[in-house]
Amino acid sequence: MFFYNGNTHKTCTFSTADKICEAALTLFSQQGFFNTSVHHIQQEAQVSIGSIYHHFGSKEAIANKLYAKILDQMNDAFVDIISQHESFQDKYFHITKLLFEMTETESRTMKFIFHTKYSEYCDLNKSIYQSKPFQTIYKEVTISCDSEVMKEQLETIDLIMASLFSLPIQLIQLHLDGVIKTPITERTAITNKLVWDGLCDHKTIK
Repeated sequence: MFFYNGNTHKTCTFSTADKICEAALTLFSQQGFFNTSVHHIQQEAQVSIGSIYHHFGSKEAIANKLYAKILDQMNDAFVDIISQHESFQDKYFHITKLLFEMTETESRTMKFIFHTKYSEYCDLNKSIYQSKPFQTIYKEVTISCDSEVMKEQLETIDLIMASLFSLPIQLIQLHLDGVIKTPITERTAITNKLVWDGLCDHKTIK
């Protein structure tokens, strides 16, 4: 099951657990986590309440499963991109391109990942930068950073991560909110240039 493939959920036959996750993803993205009940999910998935509790036990468990599954798939995609390109700039460009493409083809997933706070359904207060796919990028940044910067100010890596993705994520959120109405994929090149020029000015990443 590949949640951020826009056509997969329309063409595949799912298990009961997958149907529940699909329904929850749609509802969480449309009306938010708190405004979605187990009964809403049951009606959307067209399964019994008993099957929901059998497979997951709670609405929070469904959300956690969704979050983990989507981020695992996103991480696999990031790893694949990283393996195909030599320079960090190329890796970053294609990762940003993927995120923008996902925003166009699977808005449900992007709303769930970037609009919903993880703390709403989990006791752990994590940021998106602490998630598996962004930690994969973090490792690439540590490899690509100037060695003197790494020795003197290792903490600046977090600032670099914010510099790399605050603009793309803000554009994604504006598009999901309907503020940006043109295809966000058209902004991939200029976003890459703005971010990269800023980082190069500080001679932070090779």
